[in-house]
This record gives sequence, structure tokens and C-alpha cells, in this order.
Amino acid sequence: MAEEIGRLADAIESERAAREEKYANALRQLQDEAARLGQMIQVERSVREQSEATIFNAMEDVCARMQAEVAKERSDREGTEETLLKLLEETLVSVKKGPRV
Repeated sequence: MAEEIGRLADAIESERAAREEKYANALRQLQDEAARLGQMIQVERSVREQSEATIFNAMEDVCARMQAEVAKERSDREGTEETLLKLLEETLVSVKKGPRV
């Protein structure tokens, strides 16, 4: 009887140790998976931030080019207006002086 109790105690201890080992392995796997997912999230965040920065820089470049283009067109228009005004003034002066015969 004592022998059977000893074997049963050994079997119970063995079963407990096996359960603890399975629990430790499962916990380790969950921790590893959580760490892997955390790394994946960090990579995704980094990629998103880089994409946002690239898009922001591209938008800034487009804005700068558009502003430069608008400034050039304004300058060209003002130059054309000045030329037209000078021609108009010269024409008015000619008309006021009368026909040259």
C-alpha cells in the first residue's frame, strides 16, 4: 500500500511538473508572439511615418513650385501691363499732337 501511495505521489508530481512545463512553454510562446507583434507594429508605424513625411515633403515641393509659377506669371503680367500702358500713353501723345503731314 505504501508503495502504491509512493507511486501515485510520484505520478501526481510528474503530472504537476508536466502541466507546469506546458504552462511555462505556452506563456513563453505568448510572450514571444507579443514581442513579435510589437516589433511588427513598430515597423508599420515607422513605415507610416516615413510615408507621411514623404507625402508632406512632396506637397511642400508642389506648393513651392506653384507659388514660384504664380509669382512668375504675376511678374510677366505686370511687365505686359507696363508695356501696354506705355504704348497707350505714346499713342495718346501722338493723337494729341495731331497728324503729321
